[in-house]
Amino acid sequence: MLVLLGILRSPLGKIAILAFAAALIAGVAFRKGINIERSRMLAATVEAYKKRSAIDDNLQQLDDFQLCLEFGGLSDDECNELRRVETQQPGAGNGGLPDQE
Repeated sequence: MLVLLGILRSPLGKIAILAFAAALIAGVAFRKGINIERSRMLAATVEAYKKRSAIDDNLQQLDDFQLCLEFGGLSDDECNELRRVETQQPGAGNGGLPDQE
């Protein structure tokens, strides 16, 4: 025990104690940084989910013609074809499924 105290009181022992303390502080700071970043990522995920829910709600309210115009990919004439098909086919607004009563 006395030998250990003697080593700790030597210049090399003081350096070892300082290195241990620095490693301990660095480890605590690293852990705290990880937790902060996890919190930020979780907050960003929740925000993205809320935005996605709002977008999904808006998309659910659009019919095929409005979706075609919103996202493009087809000419206006082709989108108008969708409108014509929708008015000609009963149940086309619900994906062609029979009406449920």
